[in-house]
Amino acid sequence: PAILVGDTAVINVTAEDGTTNTYKVEFTVKLSENVELSSIELDGIPLRDFEPTKLEYTYVLENGVESHPVVNPIPMDDYQKIEVDDSGVFGDYKIYVTAQNGNRQVYVIHFGVEKSKDATLTDILADGESIPNYDSEIFDYTVILPYGSTRVPIVTYVSPNPKLQTITVSQAKSLADTTTIVVVAEDETISNTYRIAYKVEESSNASLGGIYLDGTLLEGFDNDNAEYYVLLPYGTENLPEVTVVQGDEDQNVTITTEGLETSVLVVSQNGLNMSEFVIYYTIDKNSENRLKSLLWNGKKIK
Repeated sequence: PAILVGDTAVINVTAEDGTTNTYKVEFTVKLSENVELSSIELDGIPLRDFEPTKLEYTYVLENGVESHPVVNPIPMDDYQKIEVDDSGVFGDYKIYVTAQNGNRQVYVIHFGVEKSKDATLTDILADGESIPNYDSEIFDYTVILPYGSTRVPIVTYVSPNPKLQTITVSQAKSLADTTTIVVVAEDETISNTYRIAYKVEESSNASLGGIYLDGTLLEGFDNDNAEYYVLLPYGTENLPEVTVVQGDEDQNVTITTEGLETSVLVVSQNGLNMSEFVIYYTIDKNSENRLKSLLWNGKKIK
């Protein structure tokens, strides 16, 4: 029988005549050369398109994700040594596989985050006030300004994530122009243009600053008083000239005189309000009850 001495089997053979011969068989165990993985799992799910001989992979994460899935390399045999180098969600995840015999290779997963496709704004403001009825999916707006406005409002915006958008504002130079806001998403494939036009509100003012008769303010004038009575001196042949001071320059004022009555009709610019003032004239009667002279047979009586 063979005698095992360490890693060597010794076989002694003795002939009939007593001569001997020794055979030695040395045993060596071949070390594994396998540097391939059986699989790679991400959060327990096999990496798509994994092949043991394919060493590089790209894995794109949804926008907003702050960490990559848990990576679990599955060895091909029990003799492999596995080490990893994790560069985070925006870097490479390297898997070093060392075989039993010392051979080594590296699998690399290139992690990245999908670029944002959001080209909308959270809010648009004119002089610090949110535009009424703003909706991020509506791109044309008209801002109504108070009557008399001449200055273009300063338009600003609120972005859901300024780092993931490129935004350009072109302010209108006059109220007849349009302010535009161009928003380009991070992936540069989507862009939106918001347009803000302006309209000055029409005046609702139907009041007057005054009514004048031959340049003199009508006595007792008040916008809450619609009727006025004016006594003119005896012998008046021409009615006074009626003029007004308008409440604003965009009012429509119509002055009409018929007989001894003058009507002043005021209509606001927006046509929603109207005021009418009526002046009734009376010509004073003659109060003279004395004779200038007395004649008898053509001769003045003294």
